[in-house]
Amino acid sequence: KPFNAETPVALLTDHYITPNELFFVRNHLPVPTVDAESYLLEIVVPGREPLQLSLKDLKEKFTKHTVIATIQCAGNRRRQMTDVKAVKGLSWGATAISNAEWSGARLRDVLQYAGYDAQSESDAVEHIQFEGLDKGVEGKPYGASVPLRAAADPHGEVLLAYEMNGVELPPDH
Repeated sequence: KPFNAETPVALLTDHYITPNELFFVRNHLPVPTVDAESYLLEIVVPGREPLQLSLKDLKEKFTKHTVIATIQCAGNRRRQMTDVKAVKGLSWGATAISNAEWSGARLRDVLQYAGYDAQSESDAVEHIQFEGLDKGVEGKPYGASVPLRAAADPHGEVLLAYEMNGVELPPDH
């Protein structure tokens, strides 16, 4: 069963940057074991051969960027929402929100390396789709997407993060 946990409300404002051990956790599926040495990220650009990059490639071939960003679960305060109308999902309180320093390769740089030219192909693609290594009982991975305009923005801050608060990304994040 997936692990989910809120930051204790009394500790949420103790730090501008939420320590990793206090950062809220929202997993839709069980967390897979990932071997950093054999991990491969596959990038599929329409009309091109798929590209695979190792974690080492992401760290060595691309400039490391750091962004401080707050992440909030879409269900934050759902417990209070149910006072008005019944809603589906975890009964989160007000602390499914945390702030961290994320570091990694800019998604824009990785897409360009894979041969995607946002200037000439922006009409064909509207979102960049991600699929996780975590799979449900039916064998399908959990997925999400980012609008292309955010991913391809030359001043954007969309990262393929491999560090959180200065250390290797914890498995739950």
